[in-house]
Amino acid sequence: MITNENRLCSSNKEDKIFRIISLVKKRVLSNIGNIMIRIERIKNVILYSVFVCLIVSTTNIFGQGGVLPPAGYKTPQPQTETSEPFAIPIPTMGGMQYWSDEVWFQGWRIQYNSVFKQSRLLDPNANQYAFGSFKHCKERLEKIKQARHLPPMHGRAVILVHGFLSNYKYLDKIGNRLRQSGRYDQVIQVAYPSTQGSLEAHAAWMERLISSLDGITTIDFVAHSMGGLVVRSYMSGKGNKLGIRPDPRRFGRVVFIGTPNYGTYTAQYHYQTNPLAKDFAGASLYQMGEGWKEFSKGLIVPPCPYGVIAGGTPDGKGHCGGLRGDDDGVVELSSTRLSGASDYKVMFYKHNALLFQPETAEMVNRFLEFGYFLSPEQMTPLR
Repeated sequence: MITNENRLCSSNKEDKIFRIISLVKKRVLSNIGNIMIRIERIKNVILYSVFVCLIVSTTNIFGQGGVLPPAGYKTPQPQTETSEPFAIPIPTMGGMQYWSDEVWFQGWRIQYNSVFKQSRLLDPNANQYAFGSFKHCKERLEKIKQARHLPPMHGRAVILVHGFLSNYKYLDKIGNRLRQSGRYDQVIQVAYPSTQGSLEAHAAWMERLISSLDGITTIDFVAHSMGGLVVRSYMSGKGNKLGIRPDPRRFGRVVFIGTPNYGTYTAQYHYQTNPLAKDFAGASLYQMGEGWKEFSKGLIVPPCPYGVIAGGTPDGKGHCGGLRGDDDGVVELSSTRLSGASDYKVMFYKHNALLFQPETAEMVNRFLEFGYFLSPEQMTPLR
């Protein structure tokens, strides 16, 4: 027979194990961070040495080593402040989990790592051009802008926000369709560390990113799953220390895809039954489930036209037997029905599969342009 005392002992042992795991994780991450910084320093030394060797070898060949320069050769001019700094692009994954896009300019991004507390500068192809402090990356970006004569941004942009435990690549199909439309000056698929922090912290990140979009006059949003709550938190002023809401006149239209607009039992279940979720998943998982009542205080609906796409099943029984009513396997259909939506569409796909359907991309594009998913006659507004 298992007594209460035995359960308590077992619980104490589990607590010790989880504390040990947490301590080991922190030490490992700290060591990895120090190693990355050392590697970066070594890389810089190597690159500088290669650069010096190239300069020396070039000098020996052209004019000072007894060999005449080739016809038409022009003597290099001294590097000025506007010259592009020497750098060898380093391929990256673009920031799949722990990186947040803090600055966006014509596809160039300055990202911040929530674990190592370092920044980096990426080009539109996700190649790294700088690493270190935010100030260093910002200065490097300014020099590149001058050297390449990159024009200022202007016009309309659309920001695509991924969900919990996801990444910006999940939104490629929708992003590519919006690029093809030719309607946007900037199509921005953002990266942010969805498991590292609260929804308020993610809203503060979005406020920093949007503040960097100088010249952009109108912004549309496409948000999947928890990304929709990040957008709503930002619009509610939850990311601002003074609670000041952003100017709604800058917003165009918004499309939510599978967003748990009233929380979800899935988040509550995992937070309560998976001990590691509390340590690794961040406060946002708690807020979408058990902490929804407290988090939702002050949460507003978008102050602009918005539509909702949700996932379900033809028979209405849902993809997950553990959820109530119809669902997409993660979010209950009832939680997606955000009152005030201009149009509402249910598709018979699971939570993530919604993003990879051509019809989803078409409906998103149509709503952002006209304000409906299929046609004016087939609109289903939510009251």
